[in-house]
Amino acid sequence: MSLYKRGRHYSISLWIDGVRHLKSTGTTNRREAENIERQFREELNRRRHQIREASPDMTFVDLAARFLADGSPRPYHLDRLKMLLPYFGECPIGRIAKPLMREFRLERRKQKRLLSETTLNRDIEVLRHLL
Repeated sequence: MSLYKRGRHYSISLWIDGVRHLKSTGTTNRREAENIERQFREELNRRRHQIREASPDMTFVDLAARFLADGSPRPYHLDRLKMLLPYFGECPIGRIAKPLMREFRLERRKQKRLLSETTLNRDIEVLRHLL
């Protein structure tokens, strides 16, 4: 068990790749300490595997650029990004939600009248893949 009580507060001691990580939870409640331990373990694991998390303030353009550089974009993704970038370009990714998706659908329909639901769904599928 990596969680132990030190005085009145709980502390965490984890060994990852031969390195010991110590942290005080700052709480006397065991359940809260277990939640903090789980989050700390996940954070260390993300750091170990070099997984970066996108901040909600990042713009969609930055996210798309990161996807094009680090991910494995297919021609399909590139084609759909041509439709997504003009609309969501400078929008922070933390603001992209269902109401904004509805606006996007309406805007796309105004651009081209004979647009099928399948095409719109494929655009949104690529957006979800990036997020």
